[in-house]
Amino acid sequence: METLWQDLKYGARMLAKSPGFTLAAVVMLALAIGANSAIFSVVHSVLLERLPYKDPERIVMVWEQRPKEGNFENVVSPADYLDWRAQNQVFEYMAAYTTQSVDVIGAGEPEAVFAGVATADFFQVLGVQPQLGRLFQPGDDVEGNHRVVVLSDGLWKRKYGGDPSIVGRKVNLSGRDHEVIGVTREDFRLAYPAELWAPFPFPQQFSLARGAHFLLVYARLKPGVALQQAHAGMATLSAQIEQQNLPVNEGHAAKVVPIREQLTSAVRPMLLVLFGAVGFVVLIACANVANLLLARGAARQREVSIRSALGAGRRRIIRQLLAENLLLSFAAGGIGVLLALWSTDAMKLIIPRDVATIGLQDFSINAPVLWFTLGLSVATSLLFGLLPAFQATRLNLSDALKAGARTATSTRARKRLRGALVVAEVGLSVVLLAGAGLMIRTLLELYSVSPGFRTENLLTAGMVVPRSRYPDNAQVVQFYQNALARVRGIPGVESAAAVSHLPLSGQDSRTGVAPDGTERRPGEPPRRMHHRNVSAGYFETMGIPLLEGRLLNEFDTADSMPVMVINEAAAKRFWGTQSAVGRFVIIGGQVEVRREVVGVVGNTRHWGLGREVNPEMYIPMTQQPTPFMTLVVRTAGEPVGFAGAVREQIRALDSQLPIAAPQTGDALIAQSESQRSFFLTLMAAFAGIALALAGLGIYAVMAYNVTQRRQEFGVRLALGAQRSDIRAMVLGEGARLALVGVVLGTGGALALTHLLKNLLYEVTPTDPLTFTAVPVVLALVALAACVLPARRASKTDPMVALRYE
Repeated sequence: METLWQDLKYGARMLAKSPGFTLAAVVMLALAIGANSAIFSVVHSVLLERLPYKDPERIVMVWEQRPKEGNFENVVSPADYLDWRAQNQVFEYMAAYTTQSVDVIGAGEPEAVFAGVATADFFQVLGVQPQLGRLFQPGDDVEGNHRVVVLSDGLWKRKYGGDPSIVGRKVNLSGRDHEVIGVTREDFRLAYPAELWAPFPFPQQFSLARGAHFLLVYARLKPGVALQQAHAGMATLSAQIEQQNLPVNEGHAAKVVPIREQLTSAVRPMLLVLFGAVGFVVLIACANVANLLLARGAARQREVSIRSALGAGRRRIIRQLLAENLLLSFAAGGIGVLLALWSTDAMKLIIPRDVATIGLQDFSINAPVLWFTLGLSVATSLLFGLLPAFQATRLNLSDALKAGARTATSTRARKRLRGALVVAEVGLSVVLLAGAGLMIRTLLELYSVSPGFRTENLLTAGMVVPRSRYPDNAQVVQFYQNALARVRGIPGVESAAAVSHLPLSGQDSRTGVAPDGTERRPGEPPRRMHHRNVSAGYFETMGIPLLEGRLLNEFDTADSMPVMVINEAAAKRFWGTQSAVGRFVIIGGQVEVRREVVGVVGNTRHWGLGREVNPEMYIPMTQQPTPFMTLVVRTAGEPVGFAGAVREQIRALDSQLPIAAPQTGDALIAQSESQRSFFLTLMAAFAGIALALAGLGIYAVMAYNVTQRRQEFGVRLALGAQRSDIRAMVLGEGARLALVGVVLGTGGALALTHLLKNLLYEVTPTDPLTFTAVPVVLALVALAACVLPARRASKTDPMVALRYE
């Protein structure tokens, strides 16, 4: 230990004597270590940290799947859930859960929040404990006992100031009083989150409801039951239920998903790609520092020789050099932690909402991350230090002790090693740049996709009319008609309408249909359409084109013939090239309705710009009212400026009705691809760091080579060489190194970019444009890095160089 302390003190003195080298090495390593620590904090929070449940490995979600329809995670019908719960042999508990919007009234401004409505054993499945009060208990989901509520920690603090006496108080939710029985812990998290939870009283008729699918199902495996057993058990059970309930359950099966996988499946591939990317950044930084150490080792050759002559063994000298490297890494690690703290704060500001809901916003520089940083610092000190240390101790003692002597063998060996390191970092940079380039190309392709509606000058605002104050369908319709009339009267508003499921929102509903005049072929999956309820003027306001027939209008009322408009995808799906107008469609549900198709409109994107278009039907709001609607407003100017006026008009109708934050059409587009944009931003940042480090590496090697070959250049110039020849020689050497690195890196990129396949849209992993642009960018960076050393070489004074040494 004493020897190590001596080595560290001596190493600190040596590093202090070379402040330029020390600063350069620490900065490069700090960038790489900081980036790794920041991304590891995210990876640890999302993929590695223990979930805040009891025995989380036993918690699963159970989905309905319909393989023939390409649907592998569908919500469950109440009747199927009740059969699963009663007949399964693999789960200890099974709970049903759904979310809905409720209005929190009487605690400041009215606010619409997502509420989780669940059966009484929901929290028992998860195995969590409350922060205050209690959670659900048996009997809470019985009609008459269900007016109780559990608050989330966030809502409790935001709306009620974290009042510890909240338990037992009444809170107004959508016009009805509920008793607060508990508050969840701060770390409580769900795959489908909410801000409060209320019991779900199952009415008796739910045992027959197999056509309506809206339940999420959580379950806890019995002790000793493996996941494979659960898969097999539910497969057998769902097959039995299918045969007992044909044709409603035709093609239905069950799928069991571990809760960790459910929470992280959307972001896991991107996180792993990012973690691999910052690993490449570390390797590039280590190659750069190793190059600096090789140059420094040549300058310290005489020092090492004297120590060897005085009796120091090779192992002792290597240990001394590694101690110096350890100091560099620890200094870089300390700065890297500070950079990671700043980076994580910056990432939290730009993280998209759909990513933040899974808990990704909770990442921080905690103890596991600090241990990771420490381990990474030690690893980098070995990674960049071993080769230079071995190289520095490989010398001919008698030659090295001669003043100014340099053996040709050691010079050539160092040059080859330095060149190899440059080739390696250029190659790694190519891989990173290719990945970032493919993601950029994907985003550009997505933004070139038409969403099917006009986004400019469009404002949207969602709301839910509470049934407690508007119990009758006619009242719901009247409210929205009054709201639209008021909004249309705002100066500068060109048109306004309402829709139940806004395009690009991801909110959806679909129903089984039976189109007239068509027959279902053997083996064809059940026929379904995604339905949207709309007001008159919706298509005109959104700019969705009419392709055939007519649009819905104010004459389509509750008393008129049931009608519908379908999109182009539905028309082609069911009637091919024949006209769909005038056809009839029987729509399933609790009561079947036969509707006439009066028009066909263009397709709109619903789940994202890169997702396929589904068959959709649009039903008049007056004929099928729904309490949840989104106002869409077309304005004459910048839509954000109209948000306040729209809100005022709704408040004038109902001062207690919360209104979702207004959103522009352009924001809808950005939000639909926010997850890709977030990860692309990080990927591009790491690729930029890699490119800068690669440029610095090429510059360092070429600058050192010029210094080492000063005498050679002087001789060449004295013998008649032109200064342009010297510049060309230096530029050519740099170009050769870069070319070899680009070739090897391109091969590596072609082998690795297939891992991005599922993240790309309309771009192949071997995209020619990307694999043409990346080498050009690297070539320009390499050229720029070689220009200054080449210019310095060409300005060598022959007389001074010939007297050199």
